Amino acid sequence: MKKTFFIIISGAVFSLLLLSALNTQQKEEIFYYYFDEKIFIDQRTDRIFVKFAPDATREQLSALIGKAVSLQPTSEISLDDGYRRFAVLEAKDGRSIPAAILADFMTQPEVVSATYMFLSDHGKFQAFTDEFVVYLKPTTSYAQLLELAEKHHCAVSEEDMMQKNEFLMYVSKTSQLDARQMANLFHETGLLVSVPGTLRFQLMQAV
Repeated sequence: MKKTFFIIISGAVFSLLLLSALNTQQKEEIFYYYFDEKIFIDQRTDRIFVKFAPDATREQLSALIGKAVSLQPTSEISLDDGYRRFAVLEAKDGRSIPAAILADFMTQPEVVSATYMFLSDHGKFQAFTDEFVVYLKPTTSYAQLLELAEKHHCAVSEEDMMQKNEFLMYVSKTSQLDARQMANLFHETGLLVSVPGTLRFQLMQAV
């Protein structure tokens, strides 16, 4: 009996240690590349960043957010022209927001992207959207970039006017990867340097 009890306890302890290791590993795998360096981030699942389509109205967005009864805006919805059309939403009870809620937002025509937020090294909440930037290596052609973009259903903008061989990319809403993951995938091909788009301008301090 004592031997059986010891085996059960040992198995339970091992399971807890394994679960802890898996959780740690999962957390460590959330990163982006900054040139050749992996930057690990502290992703927060209790807040999400929702980027809206240019033609979405305040009434449409208020109705859309109102359907997510477990969430609330952290501040007024931003509908400034251009890039800053977004809302930061948090769970009313402070718990993790299920991935299914993000997936539901992504099915709405008024929404461009919906992603979990993360904490910067300075303790500020920040977010990626649907954009990432690529810098072609001298040995990589524009045709190779187009081929890679088509394979992964990404759109390629025009070449940056100030920086040769730099292109802003957009991830399709139908993609299984977000901009951070797609940037990592492009980077790992070895054909180019790729970083999530908000890093190109300045990481957005949403709150």
